[in-house]
Amino acid sequence: TELFYCKKSGKTKKLVQAINKGFRFLKIKKQISSKYEKNVFKILKQIKPDAVIFDGATFRNTDPLAKFIDRKNVYLQQHSQYLNKENIFKNIGNVIGVSEFISKDFKKWFDAQGITDVNCITHLNCVNEEKFNKQISAQERVQLRNKLGFNENDFVVLYCGRLVWQKGIKELISAVLKCKENIKMLIVGSLNFSRKDKSKYSQEIEQLVKQNADKIKFTGYVPNNEIFKYYQCADMQAVPSVYEEAFGLVVVEGMYCGLPQVVTKSGGIVEAASPEGAIILDKENDLIENLKCAIEKLSTDDELRRKMSQVNKQAAKKFTAENYYKNFVEIMEKKTNE
Repeated sequence: TELFYCKKSGKTKKLVQAINKGFRFLKIKKQISSKYEKNVFKILKQIKPDAVIFDGATFRNTDPLAKFIDRKNVYLQQHSQYLNKENIFKNIGNVIGVSEFISKDFKKWFDAQGITDVNCITHLNCVNEEKFNKQISAQERVQLRNKLGFNENDFVVLYCGRLVWQKGIKELISAVLKCKENIKMLIVGSLNFSRKDKSKYSQEIEQLVKQNADKIKFTGYVPNNEIFKYYQCADMQAVPSVYEEAFGLVVVEGMYCGLPQVVTKSGGIVEAASPEGAIILDKENDLIENLKCAIEKLSTDDELRRKMSQVNKQAAKKFTAENYYKNFVEIMEKKTNE
């Protein structure tokens, strides 16, 4: 691997964004490149790669690519279905979706536009299993639970993720508050992978925690290499997304830690979650009540939780970094040999 570093666009970044936004508003099919983009294209032109893969929609203007590489060798690896697709695919010939849901979503859009020459490929996401294939001792688990304010009789429901409405946190809080007294909730996360950022929604969550301090505990931001400890001090995990989730890495993280799960039928989440290791709920109908019922069911069935835990630990092995690498190589080799 050889790394090339490019300077950020700095002061011109916002200006470029404003100009391109103006073009889109005026329906002018034109985009200008930022300083960073220009530097990247300069490097690519020099090294003449066999293929170019953009990770996410980082580049709004891909026109310079057409001067030195065929679009059939240009890929967009996409982690979300939310993308202004209009101005991007004239120079990109392949989409690699992190789930079947993402790939199908793009394929549907291409079909609607009459675009037939963009390949949609699925390359399932993965996690760094080394960060989650760790075990804390029974004593460490008790100590962490005590530190958080839980006792040995509490049944702890874990939510881990960003504090945004799309994740269904308020719905989960409402469900837990309706549950039996010994069922508690642990929220691990922040607004946007940050210690400091806040929004009106995240502040509302924090206020709900304060109002129900005996029932809900909140850690705030936790470094990624420490999160496994919080997974393992919980009794189950809830992933109640109310929008179409691209994949749901937290689902796989929880599986590695052996947590039984309650998730919503949301986008790629159902591709990550194991049907035998998770209770899968319809996010459109009576979500709060159904979350409550699913949580209470798991809280009273030790044998079910044990079986789900074993299933999830085994199912998580599908999403290793090694498998991710092998699948990626197969995708590129297949394309090269076409």
